[in-house]
Amino acid sequence: RHVRSASSKMAIGLDNAPLAFGLVFAAGISTALGAAAVFEQRIVKMASKPVLGAGLGFSGGVMIYVSFIEIFMKSQDAFEADGRSRDDAYMCATVTFFAGMLMLRLISVLVHMIDTDHHCACEEATVDLARESVNVAPLVGYAESSGGVDIAIPTEMPPATEASEAS
Repeated sequence: RHVRSASSKMAIGLDNAPLAFGLVFAAGISTALGAAAVFEQRIVKMASKPVLGAGLGFSGGVMIYVSFIEIFMKSQDAFEADGRSRDDAYMCATVTFFAGMLMLRLISVLVHMIDTDHHCACEEATVDLARESVNVAPLVGYAESSGGVDIAIPTEMPPATEASEAS
C-alpha cells in the first residue's frame, strides 16, 4: 500500500509506520520520565550547572542541526525548481547559508557600534537587577533543609511599582 502526496512525485510507503509510532512513543515516555525525575532527591542533586549546561548545549545543538538540515534541503530544492542542476543548487544553498551567517555577524557588529552600552544579559549583576526591577520571585527552588523541591505559592500580590501603575 502506498499513499501518494499531491505535492510530491514520490510514493510514500507505510512499511515503516510501526517504527515511527514506536519512536514517537519512546519520545513521549522520555519526556514523562524526565519530568518525573525532579521528584527523586538523588537526581535533583546531580543537576549542577555543568550537567545542566551540557544537557542544554547538546539539545540545542540537535535542534539547530535538525532545523539546518530541513531548511538547507528546502533551499536546495527551490534552487533546483528554478532550473539549476543538482550540483549548482547545492552550491547556491551553501553560499546563501554562509552569506546569511556573515550578514548576522555584520548586524551584531553594527548593533555594538551603535549602542556601546549593549551588554550580554548573562552577567550576574545584570540578571539580579532585572529580577529586582520586575518583582519576580522564584516560584520553584531547591531547599537544602527539606531535601527536596519546594514550591512557594505567593499568598499576596507584590507591591506595585511605578511601571505597573502607569499601565
